[in-house]
Amino acid sequence: MGGGGEKVPGQYMGWWGSFGTGPQKGVTTYAISSNRQRPLAGAFHAAIFNTWRRFKGQVLYIAPPMAIAYVTMQWAIKRKDTEKRQTAIIISTRKRDERKKEDRTNRSHLEFGQELTNAKLSRGLVPINVDYTLENYS
Repeated sequence: MGGGGEKVPGQYMGWWGSFGTGPQKGVTTYAISSNRQRPLAGAFHAAIFNTWRRFKGQVLYIAPPMAIAYVTMQWAIKRKDTEKRQTAIIISTRKRDERKKEDRTNRSHLEFGQELTNAKLSRGLVPINVDYTLENYS
């Protein structure tokens, strides 16, 4: 019978598998020297092909939404630039039309020299001391 007497709590019974009994017989274990083991044998080869297999399985779930998002962003950027340019053209056209209207209203009661000077002043240009008379333009 197992020997060792009556088992009481707190008494050491032995390591796992030998609870107070003799060693187990008929079990053969094999081991290889640690310097003979090849723990990374075929790891790089398997990693390359396993990665390709996993990529191939997932690419159709990832690529189409990414392509759609990219094309949509490019379209939005192009449209924004176009609208910004058109808005700038509209604003500059309005300002130009307003200046022409101002120039026409100012021209009606001014002499030729004063007309040029006032038109430049209304656009924020600095006047130059030049005699604007008809003799200079004949």
